[in-house]
Amino acid sequence: MNLRFKNLGPIEDAEIDLEDLTIICGENNTGKTYITYLVYCLLAKWKYFIDINLKNEMKSLKEKGIVKINLQQKIAEPWKKICSDALNRFKDNLPEMFASKSEFFSNFEININIPLGTTWQEQEFKNEIRSKQGNLLLTISKQSNSCELELAAPQSEEKSKQSMDPLSNFIAERLFNIVLEEAIPNVFIASSERTGATIFKKQLNLATSNIIELLTQVHREGKGISPDKLFKTMYGHQEYALPVRDNVKFINQLPDTNTEDSELLKTVPNLMKRFENIVGGTYSTNRCVFRSERTTIPI
Repeated sequence: MNLRFKNLGPIEDAEIDLEDLTIICGENNTGKTYITYLVYCLLAKWKYFIDINLKNEMKSLKEKGIVKINLQQKIAEPWKKICSDALNRFKDNLPEMFASKSEFFSNFEININIPLGTTWQEQEFKNEIRSKQGNLLLTISKQSNSCELELAAPQSEEKSKQSMDPLSNFIAERLFNIVLEEAIPNVFIASSERTGATIFKKQLNLATSNIIELLTQVHREGKGISPDKLFKTMYGHQEYALPVRDNVKFINQLPDTNTEDSELLKTVPNLMKRFENIVGGTYSTNRCVFRSERTTIPI
């Protein structure tokens, strides 16, 4: 992935090729945090700004209970146009993600190149969506070495009267997850902030209330949720930059985590030791508190 941008804080012009390991270094106040925030926001939220028209597919699914979508034709071939439109939405929302005034980005320019790759075509995919009662709502499947995705939904008189907009948004997200898996990796930010960040928990709870209010309004009015509206409800009008807020969420949920080791830690059992070598300290958790202890290493 390549990104080229201009006029971001103290950075006048920069180009970055994101590789398996990309290191950003420099003196204080030279723009390292701006670059880190920009890359994080791009990787973490890019799919929220992608918008594809699934009206015909949803109509067919509602009427026939089954529909097939050619991902090559729907996403891969028009990918440059999709990225261009998404980039405009990304730039429009960047002040909110950075918790900055829009004037700060008045001269900001950015271009990105996100190659899709071909791994998604080779992989098999199957996903079932069920209600709380266990009733099957939707099946999404794709055979290996195929570009065709099949959607199947059981028919019922009740479902024929329901709006397909919420389901359309869910399906679109699944499409992006399939196609973008190789292009957009999962991202996690390990902030150097201490756990005093948990004092922002009340603000995060307010964002949750905003989402519930939005969903209630959508249900009442029977209208769909556009990507812009959903994103602004979840992340708009915040006092802290998006990477900080996401890190706060991670810290706040630590006391509720399961005692079982995660799949990541099982795959890379020495991961925490690597982090400790990087920071020169230790990380420890329990059911009540999370702390990072940093020690000074003489040089």
